[in-house]
Amino acid sequence: DGYAAKFLHSVESNVAGPRPFHLQAKIRKPRGSLDTRTNQTIEAAWRDWSRAENCDVTGRHSLDALHRLILRTIAKDGEALILLSDQGGKYGLQLQLLDIDRLDEERNETLRNGAAIKMGIEVDRSGRPVAYHLLTTHPGEFGHWGGAQRESIRYPAESVLHLFVPESPEQVRGVPWLTPVMSRLWNLSGFEEAAVINARTAAAKMGFYTSPDGSLPAVTDGTDTAGRFVQDASPGAFEVLPAGYSFQSFDPKFPDEAIEPFIRTSLRGIAAGLGVAYHSLANDPSNVNFSTARVALLEERDVWQGLQSWYVEHVCRVLYDRWRHALALRGILANDLTGVRYDSVQWQCQTWDWVDPRNEAQAKLMELEAGLTSRTRIAAESGADIEDIFDEIASEQALAAEKGITLGNAKPEKEQPENTAEDTNEDQETERRFRVVS
Repeated sequence: DGYAAKFLHSVESNVAGPRPFHLQAKIRKPRGSLDTRTNQTIEAAWRDWSRAENCDVTGRHSLDALHRLILRTIAKDGEALILLSDQGGKYGLQLQLLDIDRLDEERNETLRNGAAIKMGIEVDRSGRPVAYHLLTTHPGEFGHWGGAQRESIRYPAESVLHLFVPESPEQVRGVPWLTPVMSRLWNLSGFEEAAVINARTAAAKMGFYTSPDGSLPAVTDGTDTAGRFVQDASPGAFEVLPAGYSFQSFDPKFPDEAIEPFIRTSLRGIAAGLGVAYHSLANDPSNVNFSTARVALLEERDVWQGLQSWYVEHVCRVLYDRWRHALALRGILANDLTGVRYDSVQWQCQTWDWVDPRNEAQAKLMELEAGLTSRTRIAAESGADIEDIFDEIASEQALAAEKGITLGNAKPEKEQPENTAEDTNEDQETERRFRVVS
């Protein structure tokens, strides 16, 4: 369905975006200042691991591509399944995205001590997943590829990421996000098909020759498969009825004025069920002004931001923790990378342009001048890092000074204080501990 495809694309583009979930290390030195060297080292290693050949078992998807595919899969199937492999790859951690049908949903058993297997998920008596029973072959391949048989393998929960947005307590499987609107989509599709068929039928302007008692000879020698006489008509042609015959036209009527209101009403209900703006789902900005568009977009973006927060908590942070432990085990970075202070990372998510960016920028400037916000927060809301912005500005100013150019916003350079002995010792300690092993 075209509208369902549009919704899946919206989930992918709004929650993930072109540069999904960018890691920003914010680790600080013991004295409280940002540990720039450590942050740059961690971010560089993360970018290298994010390459397709390093993070994906198949070598086909980069981490950005996996993020987009995972979100699309969760929206379409209601859940996603990721195997965390520590057997190969440069960094000792690779991901394998599996079809959710790999869960052996026919495994339903009651185990000892109150444990159970529910649709392929083994849980303890408190409901915590302890293992997943995954089919060795996709169910669609049974009997088609060498006579594959239904066989499953038990994987401990530590090696599996089973992702879904729960809608009720004690839920163990996800529900496709399109479920609440499937009947409306089906009815709308059927209505559109009926309208098209009616329009094609009406355009043909068919009719029938009739006689009082049906005893007159046939008008044409041609017959259809049921033995009925058929005569083709050419556009713009006038014919004379044979003697004794009359013509009965067949002109199907359809309430054309009801087509557009029905489609609009259906799409409004579908958009409400999916939590998106009607004009966005239907590509129909005809009745939208600035105020209504802004209200609708703000409500829709609350949904996207909620999904971003959920994804960061359940995917990004989990992957980062597993990744830094894998690096420590392999000695790629310092052994104490697993320390608490290395949890200080942020994830820059997809942001959006406003309906009227000039007015929004002026409003942000007024808030900044009134002390109600900060440059860091404004940069984060636009999808940027304030450190990167300042570094770029400083680099531009230095390059302009080197070329003898005065920038319009350039400020006189202040003399930078020399590093203290404590700063030098901290930098040397960081360089010693955070070595990158080729």
